[in-house]
Amino acid sequence: MLVSASLAVCIKIIKHLDRTATATEAIAVCAIEVSQELLEVIAEAEDEEMEEQPKKFVVAFVDGKAYWVEDNEFLEAEIDEDGDPVRSTAHPVDAINMPFKDVTKLLYVLDNLKDKEKQ
Repeated sequence: MLVSASLAVCIKIIKHLDRTATATEAIAVCAIEVSQELLEVIAEAEDEEMEEQPKKFVVAFVDGKAYWVEDNEFLEAEIDEDGDPVRSTAHPVDAINMPFKDVTKLLYVLDNLKDKEKQ
């Protein structure tokens, strides 16, 4: 990998020597191009690594429902017989149309979820 990268850098410098006035300018232009390419390769590798890692969530179980935060959204789902959240029933919590008592309870749940995520 390093050998092929070094060879690519040398080829780029030689190509730039034909188009620029000095070798220093050619090396500078080449270095910028190589830096940009390297940043793109690093970004792609980080994206692939993020895709490979499964997401982990802190889930709260309250009154027969599961609650968690995913992608900045407060979600609610049913719980199956084993006590696991049923992801197919997950939906955003509708705090606007619920009684104040329930909103207060869910804010308490949300605060606890956030505290657990920080640990």
